[in-house]
Amino acid sequence: MTGDHEANHEANHEANTEGEDPMPHASSHLHPTGPAKAHPDWVEWDRAWTRAVAKLTGRTDLTVVVAPGAGGGAPACFYPALRRVEVDAALIGDPDVTDKEPGTDLREGVFTLPVLHALHEGSHGEELRGLLDGGAPEGQDFDRALAIVLEDGLDQARAAVVREVDRAQELARRLPDGPAAHALIQLAEYLAARCDARHDGAPGTAGQ
Repeated sequence: MTGDHEANHEANHEANTEGEDPMPHASSHLHPTGPAKAHPDWVEWDRAWTRAVAKLTGRTDLTVVVAPGAGGGAPACFYPALRRVEVDAALIGDPDVTDKEPGTDLREGVFTLPVLHALHEGSHGEELRGLLDGGAPEGQDFDRALAIVLEDGLDQARAAVVREVDRAQELARRLPDGPAAHALIQLAEYLAARCDARHDGAPGTAGQ
């Protein structure tokens, strides 16, 4: 540890022994509104990740809350006094991401991050914009739009996920070494895998 980190760690230890809020320095970056409220659309994620944390850490007293705006202003955070891990649902985007066919969002007129990358950075941006101007594309227009998104936007979106995972893990590594920090690092890695984004930046093979 650095000298400052050691000093903060010692201060946290003294605060804990006096019954005060733990980790006052390490958590000073958190949003002043405090812990986020659970969101009904993300309850299944809460339950699944709470089970995962128990397996990763061996602790059954930790809970995970996945919700929009959770994470205290960071991609994820840990509240030691509450024995609670929070993950910002904005990193995931849609609570119903499981078993979705490629192009499901596009077919419904929901333009997600791969579409935005294809529109603004891809070589077929103008063509894609024309296909989407009328809303959700259909038939051959949908097939062409999906092909453009998969070619021009998917890898860039996965790279963005990897960047956020790196940032989340960097923040988690600033915590005192222990089960909670390890859980946050593993949860971030799980999120990258869930989005089929490889942590080394190499694109996966699954669809959107």
